[in-house]
Amino acid sequence: MQSLTQKLIKNTFFNVLGKAWALLVSFALTPYIIHRLGVERFGIWAIVSAVTGYFGLFDFGIGTSFVKYIAEFYTKKDHRKLNQVINTGLVFYALFAVFIIGLSFFVIEPILAFLKIPPRLYAEALFVFWLGIILFCVYNIMSAFEAIPTGLQRMDISNKVAIVVSLPNIAGTIFFLEKGYGLRGLMVNNAIILLISGITGVVIGFRMLPQLRFNPFLFTREMFGELFSFGFKVQLTRAAVIINNSVVKLLTSHFLNLSLVGFYELGQKIIMFARDILLVSVSAIMPATAEIEAKKDRIMIRELYLKVSKYFNILAIPSLVFVFVTAPLMILAWTGSEYKISVLVVWLLVPAHIINILTAVGGYMAQGIGRPGITARALTITAILNLIISTILILKAGFIGVVIGTSLSLGVGSLFFISIFNKYLKTPVIPFLKDTVLMPLTASAIAVAVVYFALRFCGSFYPQRITNIVLLGINGVLFTSVYAAVILKLDYLDISDRNNIIKIFNFLILRGKK
Repeated sequence: MQSLTQKLIKNTFFNVLGKAWALLVSFALTPYIIHRLGVERFGIWAIVSAVTGYFGLFDFGIGTSFVKYIAEFYTKKDHRKLNQVINTGLVFYALFAVFIIGLSFFVIEPILAFLKIPPRLYAEALFVFWLGIILFCVYNIMSAFEAIPTGLQRMDISNKVAIVVSLPNIAGTIFFLEKGYGLRGLMVNNAIILLISGITGVVIGFRMLPQLRFNPFLFTREMFGELFSFGFKVQLTRAAVIINNSVVKLLTSHFLNLSLVGFYELGQKIIMFARDILLVSVSAIMPATAEIEAKKDRIMIRELYLKVSKYFNILAIPSLVFVFVTAPLMILAWTGSEYKISVLVVWLLVPAHIINILTAVGGYMAQGIGRPGITARALTITAILNLIISTILILKAGFIGVVIGTSLSLGVGSLFFISIFNKYLKTPVIPFLKDTVLMPLTASAIAVAVVYFALRFCGSFYPQRITNIVLLGINGVLFTSVYAAVILKLDYLDISDRNNIIKIFNFLILRGKK
């Protein structure tokens, strides 16, 4: 029987491995896709996910509750309720699919008109939007099964499957683009991959839970009420995230032009590469917290919050600071082109994301303890501010204005979350920030100074991508070395911290030998 610490280390390792692989694939394919599609079509590709995200707001957040209740009922060995969770989710999302597809007949064309899609791209955009909505509905139906490995804290299984499925995805992307199928081909490839992953998820779900039964009559109003009660609060969070992620894209497409959406997406992707790998490193804390909450051990939850925040911020803060200082080199090394607008997007957004990343641990734990409303309140404030400020600033200052509006609102909402969640856990904010943020921020500033002068020494960057990749790697090693030296010199990690880190490294070594 694994201890909670062992589960966290193991699940974190596989989450990071899976996300690192996914980001590597995305990192490699994005420049290829842009060069094959062009910036305008890449902008349409980015907007599709934003629009389908809005359709997802109609599901009351039912899907977001699967992991929590699967983890909770599995811990309690309540197989009857486990079956009710899965089957209630299946029935609901089947009905939801009918509703969304019916709604789409009335709203798709008005949406495309609002986005001012150029006439020459209209037919492609219409096809991509329709197929995207159908795939969105199918994914929702399968989501209950995909939540099983996560709810059972077996992220090793879910991430291994994701890595294997990514291989035909890579092959399909290259095949359809090389054959000249463009946006349509990419979406057809997504359909094939969804079919593969969906069938795999169902098979794994039944193998992991032999007691699982497919029976629509296990749908109960009581279980739907539980899922709804939790999910609706999480949905407010999800709605705010979708709004915050899509405001720039939708406003830019309507008031300015589609090409700027593509440039924004490039800059945002640089930040999200770093954020996603960081966030997944603590995602295992959500089901772990649900397990502790089931045992009513609030002191352990508070101690876990402080420890994990300390370790997480050691990695998160310098990672985003490094993205900020090397943004021009990153864009050039990644795409082979000097997209100055995308670099500016990175510079304007990173400071807010540094503040926001401090909420990551608390955000996952808030869901685990059944208090997603804390996150929802903070993100609702963020979304409202974003809509108001960004709309005003895009009219006053154009593209730069809408990016600044998004950055300001994200920073304010994040600070609000920290104050509320820390109050709930009875953890004073100032000492918390001093203990978990001040030292990593100081060490990052010193490392930035060294890298900044190194970049100045390099002078202008080179046209060859491989040269810039090498330069980026050298600066990464330099930044990491200086940062680590400062952290160690200032004795930021005590004996307990070092012992925990040794446990993590021992686990990694054992995995490597296997």
